[in-house]
Amino acid sequence: MITIFSFIPKNYIKYNNNNDPTISLFSSIKTSILNQTYVSWELILVTNIDNVLLNGENNDSRIKIVYTTDSYLNLNTLFKFNNNDTDNHQMNPQCKYISFFDLEHDVWNINKLQIQYN
Repeated sequence: MITIFSFIPKNYIKYNNNNDPTISLFSSIKTSILNQTYVSWELILVTNIDNVLLNGENNDSRIKIVYTTDSYLNLNTLFKFNNNDTDNHQMNPQCKYISFFDLEHDVWNINKLQIQYN
Protein backbone atom coordinates (compact mmCIF):
# COMPACT_ATOMS: atom_id res chain seq x y z
CA MET A 1 0.00 0.00 0.00
CA ILE A 2 1.18 3.50 -0.83
CA THR A 3 -0.25 6.49 1.00
CA ILE A 4 -0.29 9.69 -1.00
CA PHE A 5 -0.43 12.96 0.89
CA SER A 6 -1.66 16.13 -0.72
CA PHE A 7 -2.07 19.45 1.02
CA ILE A 8 -5.16 21.39 -0.04
CA PRO A 9 -4.49 25.08 -0.67
CA LYS A 10 -7.08 27.31 0.98
CA ASN A 11 -8.25 28.70 -2.38
CA TYR A 12 -9.26 25.17 -3.50
CA ILE A 13 -11.98 25.05 -0.84
CA LYS A 14 -15.38 26.42 -1.82
CA TYR A 15 -18.58 26.80 0.19
CA ASN A 16 -21.85 25.15 -0.82
CA ASN A 17 -25.39 26.53 -0.37
CA ASN A 18 -25.38 25.42 3.29
CA ASN A 19 -22.09 27.29 3.83
CA ASP A 20 -20.24 23.97 4.30
CA PRO A 21 -16.63 23.94 3.10
CA THR A 22 -16.25 21.54 0.18
CA ILE A 23 -13.64 20.47 -2.34
CA SER A 24 -13.98 18.87 -5.73
CA LEU A 25 -11.59 16.37 -7.16
CA PHE A 26 -9.20 18.37 -9.22
CA SER A 27 -8.21 17.46 -12.76
CA SER A 28 -4.70 16.75 -11.47
CA ILE A 29 -6.06 14.04 -9.13
CA LYS A 30 -8.33 12.62 -11.81
CA THR A 31 -5.55 12.27 -14.36
CA SER A 32 -2.54 11.61 -12.14
CA ILE A 33 -3.85 9.45 -9.31
CA LEU A 34 -7.15 7.84 -10.24
CA ASN A 35 -5.63 6.46 -13.46
CA GLN A 36 -2.60 4.81 -11.82
CA THR A 37 -1.80 1.26 -12.94
CA TYR A 38 -0.86 0.42 -9.34
CA VAL A 39 -4.18 0.49 -7.50
CA SER A 40 -3.22 -0.28 -3.89
CA TRP A 41 -3.06 3.32 -2.72
CA GLU A 42 -4.90 5.74 -0.49
CA LEU A 43 -4.99 9.50 -0.97
CA ILE A 44 -5.04 11.65 2.14
CA LEU A 45 -6.02 15.24 1.45
CA VAL A 46 -4.77 17.45 4.27
CA THR A 47 -6.43 20.75 5.18
CA ASN A 48 -6.39 23.23 8.05
CA ILE A 49 -10.06 24.09 7.49
CA ASP A 50 -12.37 22.04 9.68
CA ASN A 51 -15.22 19.85 8.38
CA VAL A 52 -14.33 19.98 4.68
CA LEU A 53 -16.53 17.69 2.62
CA LEU A 54 -15.58 15.95 -0.61
CA ASN A 55 -18.07 16.77 -3.35
CA GLY A 56 -20.11 13.73 -4.39
CA GLU A 57 -18.46 13.43 -7.79
CA ASN A 58 -16.38 10.46 -6.69
CA ASN A 59 -17.10 7.82 -4.09
CA ASP A 60 -13.63 6.28 -4.11
CA SER A 61 -13.09 5.01 -0.56
CA ARG A 62 -9.32 5.39 -1.00
CA ILE A 63 -9.67 9.19 -0.83
CA LYS A 64 -9.88 10.71 2.65
CA ILE A 65 -9.71 14.19 4.13
CA VAL A 66 -7.64 14.88 7.24
CA TYR A 67 -7.94 18.02 9.30
CA THR A 68 -4.95 19.51 11.08
CA THR A 69 -4.98 22.62 13.23
CA ASP A 70 -1.55 23.55 11.92
CA SER A 71 -0.77 24.92 8.49
CA TYR A 72 1.37 21.83 7.99
CA LEU A 73 1.08 18.16 8.85
CA ASN A 74 3.41 16.51 11.32
CA LEU A 75 3.86 13.01 9.85
CA ASN A 76 5.02 11.64 13.18
CA THR A 77 1.65 12.61 14.64
CA LEU A 78 -0.26 11.16 11.71
CA PHE A 79 0.99 7.67 12.37
CA LYS A 80 -0.35 7.89 15.91
CA PHE A 81 -3.84 8.71 14.69
CA ASN A 82 -6.63 6.35 15.59
CA ASN A 83 -9.31 5.07 13.18
CA ASN A 84 -11.79 5.05 16.06
CA ASP A 85 -11.49 8.80 16.57
CA THR A 86 -15.02 10.08 17.00
CA ASP A 87 -14.52 13.39 15.23
CA ASN A 88 -13.39 11.61 12.03
CA HIS A 89 -10.54 14.05 11.45
CA GLN A 90 -7.78 11.56 12.02
CA MET A 91 -6.95 8.28 10.40
CA ASN A 92 -4.45 5.50 10.52
CA PRO A 93 -2.57 5.24 7.22
CA GLN A 94 -2.31 1.68 5.98
CA CYS A 95 0.85 2.29 3.99
CA LYS A 96 4.23 0.79 3.66
CA TYR A 97 5.34 3.65 1.37
CA ILE A 98 4.56 7.36 1.19
CA SER A 99 4.26 9.75 -1.77
CA PHE A 100 3.52 13.44 -1.84
CA PHE A 101 1.39 15.02 -4.53
CA ASP A 102 1.32 18.76 -5.15
CA LEU A 103 -2.19 19.62 -6.33
CA GLU A 104 -1.04 22.77 -8.03
CA HIS A 105 2.04 21.52 -9.88
CA ASP A 106 2.34 17.73 -10.11
CA VAL A 107 1.35 15.61 -13.07
CA TRP A 108 2.19 11.94 -12.67
CA ASN A 109 2.85 9.29 -15.26
CA ILE A 110 0.23 6.53 -14.89
CA ASN A 111 3.00 4.09 -13.86
CA LYS A 112 4.52 6.33 -11.18
CA LEU A 113 3.21 4.39 -8.16
CA GLN A 114 4.05 1.02 -9.72
CA ILE A 115 7.61 2.19 -10.27
CA GLN A 116 7.79 3.54 -6.73
CA TYR A 117 6.44 0.29 -5.32
CA ASN A 118 8.87 -1.84 -7.35
